[in-house]
Amino acid sequence: MYRRMIHGFLRFSISLIAGLILVSSVMPQASSQSGRLETGDQRLPKSGELYDTVPFKTRAGQRIQVDLSSTDFDAYLIIVSPSGDQTSNDDINGSNRNSMVSVIASETGEWKALVTSTGNVQTGAYEIKITMEDVGALTPYTGKLERTDTQSIKGEFYDIYKFQARDGQRVLLDLISNDAKFDTFMIIVAPSGARQFNDDYITANHSYMDTVVEETGEYKLYVTSAKPEEIGDYKLMVVIGNTGQVQRFNGKLESTDQKNENGKQYDPYSINVTAGQHVIVEMTSTEFDTFLIVRSPGGKAMENDDIDSSNKNSRVDFTAEETGEYKIQAAAYEADSFGNYKVKVVTMGAPQAPISTPANPVTPRRR
Repeated sequence: MYRRMIHGFLRFSISLIAGLILVSSVMPQASSQSGRLETGDQRLPKSGELYDTVPFKTRAGQRIQVDLSSTDFDAYLIIVSPSGDQTSNDDINGSNRNSMVSVIASETGEWKALVTSTGNVQTGAYEIKITMEDVGALTPYTGKLERTDTQSIKGEFYDIYKFQARDGQRVLLDLISNDAKFDTFMIIVAPSGARQFNDDYITANHSYMDTVVEETGEYKLYVTSAKPEEIGDYKLMVVIGNTGQVQRFNGKLESTDQKNENGKQYDPYSINVTAGQHVIVEMTSTEFDTFLIVRSPGGKAMENDDIDSSNKNSRVDFTAEETGEYKIQAAAYEADSFGNYKVKVVTMGAPQAPISTPANPVTPRRR
C-alpha cells in the first residue's frame, strides 16, 4: 500500500493563503540514529518488504531532509505526512544503496519515515538522519492550468507568479499535481532573462527547486507542463529564504589537471567553515557532466553527480559538523571530460533570533 501511493504526497491542508506563514531563521536541526531490519519486523502490505517506522515532529513550512544509508541492503525510504500523504526514494545520486527525500513540510504534526528495502526480503543495519530546517517565509498557493490560460508556442499552458529576491538569497519552490495526466514543469526567469528549470523531482507530477539566486530584482516563475495541452489542478509552495555569504569561482578542467583517487581530473578549492553553519556548494557547466566532492576537516566525503534528472549540474548541501578547512574537488562525472565550469559556495551564518517580519516578502501573483 505505501509503495503504491506516491502520487498522493503533499496534499495541502491550506488551499490558499494570501499572506505569509513566517518561520524563524534558525539553523538546521539534525538527529541521527541506527537501526536494523530483522525478520520479525512489520511488512509492507502487498509487496511484503520488512520495514521500521521512525517518527518525527515538524511544522508546516520547514524543509525536511531524510537520509537513509545501509551497507547491508538496498535501502528504500518512504516519508508519510500526518494526513497520510507520502513520497519515496530508492537510489539517490546514482547510489544503489542510499536513499534521500527532501521536501517542504505541508503540515504540522507527527511525520513518519519508513525504512525498508527494494525487492525481496532484505535485512541488515542502517543509519537514518533527519534534518529539519526553518528556511524563511512560506506562501502556499493552489492553482489550475486551464485551456483558457496563455499557451506557449509549443502548446503548453502556463501561469506566471512573481517574487522579489536578492543576490545570494535562497529560494525554494515545491510544485505538485495530483492529476496523473499533468506532468508538472517549473521555470524561473531572472531579471536578466537567465533561466533555471525542473521537470521531475521524484515523480512525473512533482517538481522541486532549491536554489541560490545570483541577481537582485523581480523573478518570474512559470508553472506549466512538460507536454502540450496538459491541464489540471496544482499546489505550489514558495519559500524566500535567508541570504548567505557567496563565493564564486570560474574554472576550466583540462587534461593536465591533477587526478583524484578515481583517476579523474579535478580542480581543488577550499573554504573555512564554522560548525553549525549551513553550506551549499554548486557546480555548473554547459560543456560536461559535472561531479562535486567536498571533504570535511576530518576526511568525511560528500559527493554529488546530478542535482536532479533535469540537468547535469552538481550540488552538495550540508550543515557543518566540524570547524576548519573543507576541501572541494570540482571534477567531471566521466573521465577525460573537460571544459569551462562555475562553482558557487554559499555559507549561511550562525543562528539568528527569530524574525517577526520577512526581510523580503514574496508577492507571487497570477496573470
